[in-house]
Amino acid sequence: MGILICWLTIYLQIFPVSLIVIIATTYKLLQRKPNPIKYIILLLSLFFIVPAANVGMGLRDYIQGTAHLKLIGYPAPEFANIDYKYRVNNKSLGCIPSGFEYLNSSMYNQTVKYLITNFGYQKNSYTGVYPTRVEAISLINSDKSTIGKVAVEDVEKINILVDEISCTLELNKQHGLIRKTITDSPINKTPRLCIKDGCLICQLNEHWIYLIEVNNSGVIAQYRI
Repeated sequence: MGILICWLTIYLQIFPVSLIVIIATTYKLLQRKPNPIKYIILLLSLFFIVPAANVGMGLRDYIQGTAHLKLIGYPAPEFANIDYKYRVNNKSLGCIPSGFEYLNSSMYNQTVKYLITNFGYQKNSYTGVYPTRVEAISLINSDKSTIGKVAVEDVEKINILVDEISCTLELNKQHGLIRKTITDSPINKTPRLCIKDGCLICQLNEHWIYLIEVNNSGVIAQYRI
């Protein structure tokens, strides 16, 4: 009965009740005579199955190259940036914590971070130069920058030209928050930009600097200035 109540309260997102019930259930079972069945019963609780399932999902996603970090909170525009250390995308789970994050998203995130730390970045990750906001602004304003050309083909496609390099941004393939900051402001047709080891640092509009991976024309980060 205690295990069933735990699963019901996780569905209703009443974490304190789940915690109290599992503690009471564990205490009651331990008071009984040694029996393998009582330990099997405990393994059926959400406090074991949910973390184990999230560890498994983290491992699966890492192997497939689709892992991300699950975060709680209102997503500011820079939420769209790939994580500086682990080079994976962020995924919002909403603005209001439920209390169960310690069992699901936290276990998932810790699994992904452990695998990346010990076995390297997941496949298809961007592993090149990743300037910080301060570094990006400094490069844009330095003598290493130049003036490029931007041609807007349509609402969803922007061509960036500099020297012999051409980069086409398809906005419908970018993170929604990145697409929004680009489409909400007038595009600068002659932006200042700088290329550093395959990373195009470009000020496409008045308020934002974008880091673009030249090889796949994907925006890896945006910084407000």
